[in-house]
Amino acid sequence: MPLSWAVATSGYELKDEEGVLYIRPSAPVSQWREYQPEQKPRLYRAFGRIQTAQDCLNFANEYGMLRQPLRQLAGDNAGLATAKPEKVEFWLLQAQRVREVQSAWEIVENAAAATQLERQRAEAEQELRHLEKKTRICNPEVLTDLLAAFFTNDKEMLAKLLSEVELPGTIFEALKHLEKRRLVAAHLKELKQMSPEQLEQGLRDLVCLRVYDALRHSVHPVLQQVGGRMELIFGPVNLLGVIWLQVAQEIAGIRQRRICQHCGEGFWLYERGDGRSRTRKDIMYCSRACKQAAYRKRKAEASLSTAR
Repeated sequence: MPLSWAVATSGYELKDEEGVLYIRPSAPVSQWREYQPEQKPRLYRAFGRIQTAQDCLNFANEYGMLRQPLRQLAGDNAGLATAKPEKVEFWLLQAQRVREVQSAWEIVENAAAATQLERQRAEAEQELRHLEKKTRICNPEVLTDLLAAFFTNDKEMLAKLLSEVELPGTIFEALKHLEKRRLVAAHLKELKQMSPEQLEQGLRDLVCLRVYDALRHSVHPVLQQVGGRMELIFGPVNLLGVIWLQVAQEIAGIRQRRICQHCGEGFWLYERGDGRSRTRKDIMYCSRACKQAAYRKRKAEASLSTAR
């Protein structure tokens, strides 16, 4: 049975409650618009583009809430009507993690670990130079020279020294910059000692950890009869599960389930070898017959429209 998700037709809103921003239905919900997430194979990419509260709201209005349980979406309208608000902070964190996993895996897939390592080293060196300028005022010798120039009214020396430092707003700011400089210097040292192979393995570990942590809460294995045989299917318990399952399937290169846009039956989309001919990720029909039938239907509808 295809999964069916529900979106409140009245839409959603952002609500600030005691300094915490939530997403919730904008009004008591009486009507729902349903769609099938299996027809949205790039849903995880749309979610990964979320970076602001408004992005979260736009996504909710298009696809619904993240953590609404699947059992409620199967027809329990009373449960849907009492859907709990969800923290925008949680949405933003999950979107950030999806982007993080996508970026890490893209580096691994493109064998770009060496390039990425050089980029990270360059960025760390640039940040360290910037922080050294911010914290140079904390150097006792520089501070002594600066005070001497100030009290002797040596404007030329004062201008030279001030061009080489950035004065912090407070002593606490200066201390924060010092601590950050220490951390960046330690990170740069690690990067210089790291090989591309070590970085790639670290990225693989990160991907596995992030995906595992997401799937264990939002996806459950289900034994289901499909086309007269029993199959083990990983079923999402909410929309967040759909998103992370798509991420995992993309990384692992395993088959994805799709709904035929002509007959409405489910079929498997095979990828990356697997000895199957059905490899295109944008395929919409379960068979050539359905594809041809859909074409004939569109042609007939176009002819009828022209005749009118």
